[in-house]
Amino acid sequence: MKNSPRRLLLSLVVLVAVAGGAVLFARQRSTENVNGLFGGPEGVRSLAAAQKVEAFRLARHAPTRSADNLPPEFGGAEVLSGPIAVAEDDARLLASILRDPKTYSWESAKACKFDPGVAIRFAGGTSTTDVVFCFHCDEIQIYRDGKRVGGEDIDNARSRLAAIMKHIFPDDRDIQKL
Repeated sequence: MKNSPRRLLLSLVVLVAVAGGAVLFARQRSTENVNGLFGGPEGVRSLAAAQKVEAFRLARHAPTRSADNLPPEFGGAEVLSGPIAVAEDDARLLASILRDPKTYSWESAKACKFDPGVAIRFAGGTSTTDVVFCFHCDEIQIYRDGKRVGGEDIDNARSRLAAIMKHIFPDDRDIQKL
């Protein structure tokens, strides 16, 4: 019986260590996921360090357009309006939401066709990070310096992101319906 409290204490210590390790591993994995989504840690840092943040309203993809006619920006989406300077508070909030691993649905996949409506450009130094939003299927695609580096589902943050878009585009009826 003397060893019983010791064993119980040792079991508790091992359990706490394992649980702590699992939490640390999950947090590290989430950070790696976000880094990968933005083309590496530099892409994630560029969100918070942007010198200029601009918004663009994009046209939905037309099924009859040829790939030869697609503009190079934003994955070939046509720009309807912009750039619009994004207020500092909105830019900071957007960057925070996009850097948060909880924003993304890492384990899900959708069969819908990505159909962009808004792009946010984070520009700084010699690099740009464009985040293209599809609110029809709640997904984003990310481009660094014009090259696609990632995409993910944003269901977990849809309402917060839509609220920011409504603030950026107050006169756009389609955006106000989000």
